[in-house]
Amino acid sequence: MSSKEETRKKILEAALELFSENGYEGTTTRSIAEKSGVNELTIFRHFDNKKNLFLTCIDEKLDSKEKLKEIDIEPSEDLKEDLTKIGLEIGKKFIENSELMKIMLMETKRTERVSHVPEAVHGLLKSYLNEAEDKGLIKAIDKEMASITFFSFFFRVLVSDAFLGKDPLMEFNEDNVRRFVELLVDNWAKEVE
Repeated sequence: MSSKEETRKKILEAALELFSENGYEGTTTRSIAEKSGVNELTIFRHFDNKKNLFLTCIDEKLDSKEKLKEIDIEPSEDLKEDLTKIGLEIGKKFIENSELMKIMLMETKRTERVSHVPEAVHGLLKSYLNEAEDKGLIKAIDKEMASITFFSFFFRVLVSDAFLGKDPLMEFNEDNVRRFVELLVDNWAKEVE
């Protein structure tokens, strides 16, 4: 990696941390320069202005559609196992990207780039549920509401992790995800004829 690339990376890391702690308005290019160990002018040479730096942080850190493609969502015969796997992956990705997720929550109005994250997860879940229904794995349900319900559980994990450091009511782990999935799937399951 060239020194120019290393400098750019240091600036982005410092900016991401400061934007997640202080929000867009509460973060200055001067504070980013201090945190990254560069001159403020260096930031402008790389990114032109604070807004471009902010948008670059978002664009480079999380391409949700690409990251969500990594989650295998082809319905199998074991709906509970599938949804547990999907849930664990979603939760893991939220936690791995907690700084960006915090920015997403604080700055949704500032940029539409972050609004596609929940939409992408919602679309992924609705698509999965449509396939599961087509395969006869679940009864006809309101997939819109089912997807929102599923996503809400993990969104709560995200908010708790981003702002509190951990969920005060429940640890995010496989056992708790399985308990949640079991509760949902038992309500969605196709009734035995």
